[in-house]
Amino acid sequence: MDNARQIIDKYLAGECTAEERAKLLAHFNQYLDQQPDTLSPETLTRLQELTWRSIREQTEQPVTNPIKNGKHRSLNNHRMLPYAAAILLTAIVSLWYLYSHPGSDDPSGLTQVTHIVPGGNRATLTLTNGSKINLSEAHEGIIIADDRISYKDHAQDIVQLDKSAIYDLVLSTPKGGTYQVTLPDGTKVWLNAASTLKYPSKFEGAERVVTFSGEGYFEVARDIHKPFRVISEDQQVVVLGTEFNICAYPDEDTKKTTLVEGKVKVLYTNSADDAHAVELAPSEQSLLKNEQLTKQWVDVTGEISWREGVFAFRKESLESIMRKISRWYNVDVDLQGDVAQRTFTGTVSKYENISGILETLELTNVLHFEIKGNRLIVRTK
Repeated sequence: MDNARQIIDKYLAGECTAEERAKLLAHFNQYLDQQPDTLSPETLTRLQELTWRSIREQTEQPVTNPIKNGKHRSLNNHRMLPYAAAILLTAIVSLWYLYSHPGSDDPSGLTQVTHIVPGGNRATLTLTNGSKINLSEAHEGIIIADDRISYKDHAQDIVQLDKSAIYDLVLSTPKGGTYQVTLPDGTKVWLNAASTLKYPSKFEGAERVVTFSGEGYFEVARDIHKPFRVISEDQQVVVLGTEFNICAYPDEDTKKTTLVEGKVKVLYTNSADDAHAVELAPSEQSLLKNEQLTKQWVDVTGEISWREGVFAFRKESLESIMRKISRWYNVDVDLQGDVAQRTFTGTVSKYENISGILETLELTNVLHFEIKGNRLIVRTK
C-alpha cells in the first residue's frame, strides 16, 4: 500500500479517514498468534490498547463494508464488533510488519493477479417446468408475495404465479455467488456460495418443509401451529421460529447446525433411534460426522461471519479454508505436500481480490501460492 508509514502514524494518532480505515480493513490482515516474533510484547500491547479504543469509538455508528458491489452496506454493530476489532488490529500489525521489512510489500507477486475477484450476488431460479432464470446481480434477493416472485424492493416482477397452483421452486447459487430469498411465510434465507434451496410457492399442510444443500442462514418466521423443517443430507432441523446456520456441503465430512436464537431440534435421519437427535440452545452447534450426532458450544459470531462479509477462521485447517476460498472465488485448489492440516486463525474481508487473502496466508504460514489460469497451487516455500 502506498504511504504505509503515514497511514500507520495517522491511525495510531486517531486521525485516519473512513477511506483510509477501509483500506486497512480490506488489504492488510496479518494475525498475531502466528507471528509471535514480528513485534515486541510492548508494541503488541500498545497496538491492542489503541485498536480496542478505536473500535469502541468507531462502532458507535453502524459499521459499513465499503466494497460490496460498489455500495455501502450497514451491518449489525453488536455482531460486527469482534470482526471489526480483529480486522483492524491485524491490519495495523501487517502494515507495521511491511513498514519494518522494506522490500516485502509484495512478497508473492500475487497483487498482479486481478482476474480472480470475490463473489457477489449471483443465483439461478429454477421453476417447476425446468426453465431457469438468471437473477440480477444488481439485487441481493427475491421475495414471494401476492402470487408473484419479485426482487426484494418489489421494483421488478420476475414471475407471475397462478393463485390456484403450488410451484416447486429451486434457488441455487454457483461458486462465487450469494443470494437471499424471502419465503411465502416470511422466513428469510441467505445462501452462501454453491448452495441450493428447494421450496414451494405456498406452504400448505401441517408443516413448512424445505430442502437444503450447502451453507445457509435461516431466519424462520414464527408459527406455533406449523413447524418449519429443513431437510439436508442425513439430517433434519425442526423449528417453530428461530435463527440458525446450516453448513451441509457434500464435500464436508461434518454437517454443522449452529443456533443463534430460539430453539431447534436436529435429527440424524438415517436412524430411528431417539439418541440420534439433539436439541440446541443459543450458541450451541450440532455436528453430524460418521453417523454420530453430537453438540458443542461455539462462538456464534465466527460461524455466521460469512453473512456479514468476512472470513473468520479459528485454528482452522488450511484444507478447510481452501474449500471456502474455492467456493467463493470459483477456483480449483491443488494442495501439494503436507500443507493441508496447517492451521490458521484470523479475520479477512470476503470482498478483497484473492491476492490479498493469499498474501496474508503466505506471510503467516510460510506458504507459497501459484495461480495458473483458474487453478490455485498451494505448497510450502
